[in-house]
Amino acid sequence: MDVRTHMFGSTSVPPPEPHGPPQSLALRQRSRATLGAWTRRPTLPRFPVPLSPALALLFATALAAQPAPVLRPSPLDPVNKPAAVPLLVLGSFHMENPGQDAHNFEVKDILGPRKQKELAELLDRLEAYRPTKILIEAAYKGSPSPANYQKYLAGQFTLTPNEIHQVAFALARRLGHKTVYPVDYAMWMDGRVPAEIGEAKARPAAPGPQPAAATPAPAPLPERLQTLARTLDQGTVLDGLRLVNSPDFIREDHATYIEGLPPDPYSTELYGTTDPVTNWYKRNLRIFTNVYRVAEPGDRLLLLIGSGHLAILNRLAIDSRDFVLMDTLPYLR
Repeated sequence: MDVRTHMFGSTSVPPPEPHGPPQSLALRQRSRATLGAWTRRPTLPRFPVPLSPALALLFATALAAQPAPVLRPSPLDPVNKPAAVPLLVLGSFHMENPGQDAHNFEVKDILGPRKQKELAELLDRLEAYRPTKILIEAAYKGSPSPANYQKYLAGQFTLTPNEIHQVAFALARRLGHKTVYPVDYAMWMDGRVPAEIGEAKARPAAPGPQPAAATPAPAPLPERLQTLARTLDQGTVLDGLRLVNSPDFIREDHATYIEGLPPDPYSTELYGTTDPVTNWYKRNLRIFTNVYRVAEPGDRLLLLIGSGHLAILNRLAIDSRDFVLMDTLPYLR
């Protein structure tokens, strides 16, 4: 079945009962009345048998106590389908850096009391959006994250400094979610996937004494990452997230990929510099396809992903009329 037909309905297959934005209002008409309609509290679910007055009152009271979701559509995304799914893309720095980026730096003491308090303040802000599903930067197929989340709910898993654990797992548990949703397509810039990547074997030692191998000096951090490192060292987690989700940072970050496109004057390969950037776009396009896979009518999606993906994923969300991109920065204030 076509993904869009499954998600948003067709003339032959009626869409499921909506739980979010009313079907009759176009998102392009972002008046105060429209946003007010978006934040309506859910109505009582239907039951096969009549409820007693006492039970009906109990359900009504419980539903009324739930705060309405706060939706802040991006002004860059004004035209969408009436039933477009809200999508909040939260770019993050790696809190437990795996050392797989072009430039890596360490976030200090993310498990300490200071950073844990700052993370709790972040969760308070994200909770206002009340996402129905939390999407994470983990492989769509084969990721251990859903199983680890189940262990976490059962008190059998200790959270690591990884942002998937500190933000996605913690927020999902707050909201009573049963699972988290991996959407990544893990692929290196050279086009290889993890299954194709081996480990270097030790070479046999040459006879006789050998000079000590020189350790290459690490590449200096670009200015934008030096600014981020200082912000995290002197400021808060929220300060760091505000920085990496800002338009200037996103533009500068994405520019580093585009700057890799000029042909190598010392190579006869026609597109040797193009192919790595092609693979980067391919990975992000597949991520967005997986977002389609997990989205359903009435959802409010939160995608937690490395900030380097923001330029492409935000653009895809804006250009897709099936999703309405949320304005991330107001949620971080």
